[in-house]
Amino acid sequence: MSKNGARKETYLKIHNKLFSEFLSSVIGEEFVKSSIKCELRMFKSKYKNGKPIDLSAVTRERGIKIYAEYQIGPSDIYNHFEKKIKLLIENIQEGIIIWVASEFNPNHINKVKRLLKSNRDKQIDFFAIQINPMVLDVLEYCNQGYELEVYNKLDMINQIGSPPLLLVDKYIPLSTSYLAVPYKGRDEIYDFSRFEDRNKYLLAKLREIIPYYLNFHTEKESLLNKILRIAAGRDGIYYDATVYDNSGKAFVKICFSKSYNNWYKVFKSHSNVIREKISRDIQFSDGNRAISYYMQSNLDNIPEVVDNLIEVYEKFILFFSPFTYSRRDPNEIAIINFDQYNKNLFKNKD
Repeated sequence: MSKNGARKETYLKIHNKLFSEFLSSVIGEEFVKSSIKCELRMFKSKYKNGKPIDLSAVTRERGIKIYAEYQIGPSDIYNHFEKKIKLLIENIQEGIIIWVASEFNPNHINKVKRLLKSNRDKQIDFFAIQINPMVLDVLEYCNQGYELEVYNKLDMINQIGSPPLLLVDKYIPLSTSYLAVPYKGRDEIYDFSRFEDRNKYLLAKLREIIPYYLNFHTEKESLLNKILRIAAGRDGIYYDATVYDNSGKAFVKICFSKSYNNWYKVFKSHSNVIREKISRDIQFSDGNRAISYYMQSNLDNIPEVVDNLIEVYEKFILFFSPFTYSRRDPNEIAIINFDQYNKNLFKNKD
């Protein structure tokens, strides 16, 4: 898939995560909001590093797991039936599989049905869902603009005047009275002595406070590492953050691979601008080409530490995104109007 296609697919997945009522209305079951995950890796016991599932969730009333695979283009055999849908059927015993595409070849749907019928010991429902062509137009429009503005544009899908997702076909062997493990709501409980829980809390707050940064909305394998790593918009540039490191500090930093060494040097040469826009406590590390902010942390007050760290993290995003997402050259740093870039990001904030 092209990078443009991948971005539009990501936009649609995040829209369906944020506005799950559209997908749930097609299959006739409400999703538990807190259970919805984008790009969660599953089946790690069988596959090294697991297999990413585009969107997963749990239904509220029956507690049945949802597995959804998306493609912006028409259905195909190799990349989606063989590598995605068939793999799901082989690896789950029960659940609901959803295949979302711009259009379907009936033969591809029949292949799914035949495979399910040959596995009658499994309790799996299947839905083939077509993307409304007007939604594709909105996704293309979003793809032409500034990445950080996409979040506020996703609501346009809700306003097209017809359902964004359309049922093409379904296969329902699963009894409507069938129950898996009924969902019981509970609040997330964090143990801040564990770095995994500190990362989970940090990511949850990043999604809440900086929702327009779409990379926060997909699941992160780095939750299981001491440092939470988030893509910054280009291969070889990323953000690292932690709430409490071995020296008792929290930090956020942007890191550049060797291929972006010149970028790092240009940014360092404008250190006065970066310190003015982000923090006077910004540090530069030539050895690993990192621009960092450190602050004292406290395991007894992680929520306050996270709030303070995110305030600076957002300034990193607002400063560096015009370069990593909008193709501006770092040498233009002195003439860029950052306020102009960021003016549309906060229209939905109180």
